[in-house]
Amino acid sequence: MDKSKLLTILTFLIVGVFFVKAVHSDTDMYWHLSLGRLVWETHKIPTIDPFVYGSDSANFVSVEWLAGL
Repeated sequence: MDKSKLLTILTFLIVGVFFVKAVHSDTDMYWHLSLGRLVWETHKIPTIDPFVYGSDSANFVSVEWLAGL
C-alpha cells in the first residue's frame, strides 16, 4: 500500500472520530440545526418552539438562532 492511500485512510478515520465525538458532545445539536433551518426558510426568528409538544401560549425566543443558521 503506498503512502497516499494510507494517508487518505488515516484522514478519513480521524475525521470520522472527530465527527462522532462532536455529534455526541452536544445532545441538542439537531435541535439547533432544525431551528436554524426554520429561520433560514421563514426568514424570521420563531416565537414558539415548533419541535416540542406543549402549549403554544408559552413565549419562546431562541437566543442561539445565529449558531443554528
